[in-house]
Amino acid sequence: MDTQVLVDATELARLLGQAKSSVYRLAKAGLIPSFAAGPRLRGLRFDPAEVREALRRQPSGRVARDGVTREEQACNGHT
Repeated sequence: MDTQVLVDATELARLLGQAKSSVYRLAKAGLIPSFAAGPRLRGLRFDPAEVREALRRQPSGRVARDGVTREEQACNGHT
């Protein structure tokens, strides 16, 4: 039996060693998979294994340590 363990953004951030805001930013950008949860489907849940796989598939350097893509940095005038 394959059971899927979903965690919230706080727990995923802890597992990845990232800020919670970075987790939300990556999900909003579509760089990591997320699932809507809660009565109004406003909360997000994440499968840590799927997230790690998605991050591994990203081209090297695409996602900065703070979770902002290089493209987002360029658009916002950051280097």
